[in-house]
Amino acid sequence: MREQAIKLAVEDAKSPLHGVDPDTVVASADRLHVKGNPARGETYRQVLTRNNRTRLETMGSFTRPMGPERFSLFAYGAVLVGV
Repeated sequence: MREQAIKLAVEDAKSPLHGVDPDTVVASADRLHVKGNPARGETYRQVLTRNNRTRLETMGSFTRPMGPERFSLFAYGAVLVGV
């Protein structure tokens, strides 16, 4: 999701991150900003609102490894982010 937000920001002509190399944008707390220059950035809310989006969404899956490389039998996790 972070990559989606960064892509929206760097491609948006009204964003302070417009035209910035996506590899130099970092996420911290509720903001995206240029690495080493926290003043040049904006909140996720600003990015989403300007792009008429209410959320970013991503889905993934995990396939349990078989054989000796298996470390845990019953370990599950989920990460939810509210912005």
